[in-house]
Amino acid sequence: MSAVLFRGVLAAASITALSSQGRGDFSDANWVSLGGLPGTSGRVWAIVANTNSGVMYLGGQFIAAGTQLVTNVLAWNGTNWSALGSGLNGTVYALALDGAGTLYVGGQFTMAGGAPATNIAKWDGSSWSSLGGGMNGRVSSLAVDSVGTVYVGGSFTVAGAVPANYIAKWNGSSWSALGSGVLSTFSPSVNALALGDGTLYAGVSSQRQAERQPQTLLSGTALPGLLWARA
Repeated sequence: MSAVLFRGVLAAASITALSSQGRGDFSDANWVSLGGLPGTSGRVWAIVANTNSGVMYLGGQFIAAGTQLVTNVLAWNGTNWSALGSGLNGTVYALALDGAGTLYVGGQFTMAGGAPATNIAKWDGSSWSSLGGGMNGRVSSLAVDSVGTVYVGGSFTVAGAVPANYIAKWNGSSWSALGSGVLSTFSPSVNALALGDGTLYAGVSSQRQAERQPQTLLSGTALPGLLWARA
């Protein structure tokens, strides 16, 4: 796949179907081809940009970007791809940055940089570290607030050693649940998180179609009004 720019932003998601049919380049007023610059060897599930440094991070399921060997996560500095240590040994589904530029990575993996890390880890610019034992299921979404609290969503029921139904928060040293979390017997997953005006919004999918309705499940627990918009 060839990398492209959309209004000046690098787009490196793997577009296998288009590329295999010879339609991997874009040429309208917004998309600009980078002249065949190779992208990733597999799927990209998450992208986040550090607006201070200009570095963009990508996560997914791939083993190379251009001629650079990488393992499911990498960085783009505007000119070159680079690996983040030895990466992760499983798929990355979510990325987020805090104000200091620390990169938080969620997905389905057991190792980060060669050290144990269960489904969530952080990269400080030079090394990987785990977050208090991680999650017992896949991490699908991440959000970080202005004070550095990390909100995590996915298909887990334990964060560290703390019971947490599909959503939890990390304060830099320990995990805690957000109230009773998502209450369902139909295997929900928190697949999207966003913060705005003191409210945490979450997109939740469930195997039961009847449950997929917008509703408020929890209020006034972790933030002033924890609202859920079910997908």
